[in-house]
Amino acid sequence: MSMTPRVPPARPLIGVVEDVHRALRDDMARAATAAGFPEVRATHDAVFASLPAEGARISAMAAEAGITKQSMAEIVRDLERDGIVRIDPDPTDGRAKLVSYTERGLRCVHEGQQHIDDVEAQLASVLGKKRLAELRRLLGEVIDALAPGLDNDPAVG
Repeated sequence: MSMTPRVPPARPLIGVVEDVHRALRDDMARAATAAGFPEVRATHDAVFASLPAEGARISAMAAEAGITKQSMAEIVRDLERDGIVRIDPDPTDGRAKLVSYTERGLRCVHEGQQHIDDVEAQLASVLGKKRLAELRRLLGEVIDALAPGLDNDPAVG
């Protein structure tokens, strides 16, 4: 009988990445609340990630976020109710609707971007700039390996 201690298997990468995602998502929610936007939830990320400053149609936002138009429309309605976005007729097509940020929504986006910058600075302080750049590069390689063709440039936000 061997007396060599059994080394537990490494935790699956998917669990580690999910924990990182959850930690970042929860941190953003706390920051939104602290900045005066307690209504902003993790489910709203799909809008913030897919709505450019000039506005967009729900169908384009849904395609960008990788969710159904119905799901995107529901999230947009939540944010419209909360005064973060507005829905107007698309000036190029009267049948279509254009989603854009309200002034409150633009403040929310600004606060969120500022917090993201602060988190990146914190991570650079903890890991060092070189290791953070290497982490970005490695995560980009993981994305390329698992989702070839996904628009992924870790150097671009």
